[in-house]
Amino acid sequence: MSQAGEQETAIRCLYEALGREPEQLATTAQLGQLLKARGELPLGTAFSERAARLQAVVDLNRRLNEPRANEYYWPMIRELEATGRLWEAWGWCLIHERASLPRSAEIAACMQRLRPQLNFQLPRTRPNSLPGSDQSWERFPLPDWSKIAASVGATGERPVQPQSIIRFEDRAAPAGLDFRYVNSYSPAEGRKIYETMGAGVAVLDFDGDRWPDLYLPQGAPSATGAVGEGRAGPSDRLYRNRQGERLVDVTELSGIQELSYSQGVAAGDFDCDGFQDVYVANLGRNCLYHNNGDGTFSDVTELAGIQQQAWTVSCAIADLNGDGLPELFDANYAQGADLFTRVCPDATGRKLVCRPTVFEAALDTVLSNRGDGTFEELQASAGLDLPQGMGLGLLVADFNSDNRLDLFVANDMTANYLLMNEQAVAGQPPRFQDEALLRGVALDQFGLAQACMGVASADLNRDGALDLFVTNFAQESNTLYLSQPGGLYLDQTQSARLREPSFAMLGFGTQFVDADNDGWYDLVVLNGHIDDFGNEPYRMKPQFFRGGGDGHFVELFAPEVGPLLDQLRLGRGLALLDWNRDGRDDFVATDLEEQVTLAENQSATKHRSLRIRLIGTQSSRDAIGAKVRVTVSPGVERYGQLTAGDGYESSNERVLSLGVGEREVVDRVEITWPSGSITRRDGVPVDREWLVIEGKTEW
Repeated sequence: MSQAGEQETAIRCLYEALGREPEQLATTAQLGQLLKARGELPLGTAFSERAARLQAVVDLNRRLNEPRANEYYWPMIRELEATGRLWEAWGWCLIHERASLPRSAEIAACMQRLRPQLNFQLPRTRPNSLPGSDQSWERFPLPDWSKIAASVGATGERPVQPQSIIRFEDRAAPAGLDFRYVNSYSPAEGRKIYETMGAGVAVLDFDGDRWPDLYLPQGAPSATGAVGEGRAGPSDRLYRNRQGERLVDVTELSGIQELSYSQGVAAGDFDCDGFQDVYVANLGRNCLYHNNGDGTFSDVTELAGIQQQAWTVSCAIADLNGDGLPELFDANYAQGADLFTRVCPDATGRKLVCRPTVFEAALDTVLSNRGDGTFEELQASAGLDLPQGMGLGLLVADFNSDNRLDLFVANDMTANYLLMNEQAVAGQPPRFQDEALLRGVALDQFGLAQACMGVASADLNRDGALDLFVTNFAQESNTLYLSQPGGLYLDQTQSARLREPSFAMLGFGTQFVDADNDGWYDLVVLNGHIDDFGNEPYRMKPQFFRGGGDGHFVELFAPEVGPLLDQLRLGRGLALLDWNRDGRDDFVATDLEEQVTLAENQSATKHRSLRIRLIGTQSSRDAIGAKVRVTVSPGVERYGQLTAGDGYESSNERVLSLGVGEREVVDRVEITWPSGSITRRDGVPVDREWLVIEGKTEW
């Protein structure tokens, strides 16, 4: 009903269902989202918070089968009591009491509270435990089933007729891109959890010639490199772009010798000297490379004061406190004494990768830029002391148009974070508040926390706000969160026809790309399992979905899109670039086993693109968070925002590329910089890349 526009009727039906079965997680979550979308923010938030507690019960129930089960009895009892499920809370108290575990004062106090409330008339869920018991729900109408039956099948859609042939070809080998990730996995020892993550890729223009170069993090052949003791190599690699014809390995010439076990990577100008630097996420201490401006880099990790020993999967360089100097952000995953050694045998004794819940979650970290080349590591004081986060994917963007950068962190098997920037005065230490649950991106439409990996962002519905697409574990489906009025999001995966094609897949890197420049975003997803469990596919094919103006995506296949979609891979990192500067977006894809892919866009299309490179002056030089609105013609607009983090372990080319159809000149381009200043220009020719400097009238 909600998909058919009958939101008020859907609200009434969901509430009536909960009156009969108040433990329904999916129903509770959907009701919360619909109420918030309708403007009933306090009531909707109350249902969303209840859904989060119900989801926590599901999650804790799984964790009670893990080796650290004794840690989860009290959280389970607490959530059951808070949601009115008193009989179940009492039952878990008794189980704890009879399990010969150390006495818990909290559980003993809970038993004292529960005992007088229990009687044979008390149902499974305590009456009046649902939010809104004091509300008049008759204001929401019951369904008229005759009208609903008559409308079945009448969608009113007009199918979009594709005008282009989309095709990608792997140009890695002919271009000289011969990188292959080195993993420490040994079949005899079994796969450790860190060996499943792979590596990303950063696109940067390190030599300032406007041709995008590549930085590729490298793993290590043994666990020695994983824990950072001995730096066992081989080194990460840097490839220089020779005008879209060749990619030349210049690692040794550049002075880079990064021998740690590397995974994520970010490119950005941390000291605003005009040359892009590199920040590498490692197992152990991360590494910061300063671009000297002469084709070489210097390892300034020690000088910068970076000391934290953590497992960072994805990272970003962006100005998070508005003082013009970029911070470093680490999306950290897990920790524990046996993190780099533990495997989990199955019933037959076969050594397999452990579930993430076996380990303790690690807090994310922001490294605040002091302006003198050093950084201050912050966690709790920055609002990052959040429960259970196991960060994998990362996106830095302005999600509420207040010209302050926020953070979306895709967490594995726990609720995602949407860290909204609470910065009051520029230059103060960064501070964030998690609003993922409030805004609708913490869980999926069924109220479940998924095993989230990659993130893609774009304005799919042309409302001037970023939408989010998150890749998830096999048998979960990926999730599309579409922006709504008031800064909210709704899970629209099913209506966009992205649920069924992704359900059996395990997705990692993903990006929205307008492959044919028709103005509607398409979608690329890399897939591949974390271990060969035997009961489902291990290596998987990548996927490409064509987007259109009807709000739906259609999966395209090989050989139409190219043979690379027919290859079984263990795909991981994914980054966008226009490597040959022909105005069509290409992408680089990394793999756990095979050589990296350089997917060159060879789509046959009459459509054109407008590419914009931004340099901040009042804003941070990288201008992360800058928004571009293009008026193609009266009433036809495109919207883009320059982001960092860029999904899973990777960093895109710092150029905004917008498809404009067959127009040769667009009516207007308007740029809103992070400082709040605005740049406008009318009558902008397309099929070229414009360099725009904040405060300058000439482009």
